[in-house]
Amino acid sequence: MENLPTHKNHGNKRFENSENNQIANAIEFGVKIRHLDDDEPIFQSLRYVFTLVGIKGEQIPNKIETAVLLKFIRDNYSHFTADEIKIAFELAIKKQFPCETNHFGNFSPLYFANIMNSYMEMRGKVGAELMRIQQKELNEKNEATQAEIKQIQLEFWQTIIQPMFEYFKQTNHLDFGITNPRFVYDSLRDKFPDILTNEQKAKIKIEAIENVEKMKHNIQNQKSINRAEFEKKKAFLDALGIPKENENAVISECYKIAIKIYFEKMIIWCENPKGKESN
Repeated sequence: MENLPTHKNHGNKRFENSENNQIANAIEFGVKIRHLDDDEPIFQSLRYVFTLVGIKGEQIPNKIETAVLLKFIRDNYSHFTADEIKIAFELAIKKQFPCETNHFGNFSPLYFANIMNSYMEMRGKVGAELMRIQQKELNEKNEATQAEIKQIQLEFWQTIIQPMFEYFKQTNHLDFGITNPRFVYDSLRDKFPDILTNEQKAKIKIEAIENVEKMKHNIQNQKSINRAEFEKKKAFLDALGIPKENENAVISECYKIAIKIYFEKMIIWCENPKGKESN
């Protein structure tokens, strides 16, 4: 006897009811009939259903009847998956929804529509519940992602910013090591969003431009002790001669100045916690 095709098991068991899980998996993972490149998956489902409902060899639709049936399915049930044809007839036989299952020896489009339309109500309820479950899962995933982000931010604060701040308190100098100043600034800005006014930011930009110009001037006037140092200095000055590189240097200097302002504020808060509340 020919092995009958079985439904694909995607292992997603969102419903307690196995029949509902079958429907949900077909909706979520199956290829819709309108997206099929050929009719073979529909043929497979129909052959399975013929055996399931007891269609005898001489009762199987002939070539013309099959063509009409396939066109009827394509035209009216393209939003279903081919697998759902098997599921619908199985559930009908199991009396999971009310419908006439007796084909009276004629597997016609009318008989097919009777089963599929009755199945549609059950499918609609499962589909609505599936959407609710998917939305809940998406919300939970987003919450988990937000929790992960907060944990990363906390670790960055504890391992990078706090030691940097403690060093600044002792020396009045910023030591970034290999840390990009922008990451430090972003973290401080997110934690204390109302520290810098637009006026302060404008002043920081002016100061940063002045600092970069002073840095270029100082480097230009430094005497090189060897050829390697001269080449390194020249490469640095040549880079700052490129407008984009010069702009990047100014932006980096802006971050450093802003971070210093944040740290100075934090020192005041440490000495006078009530001052933070009044800010």
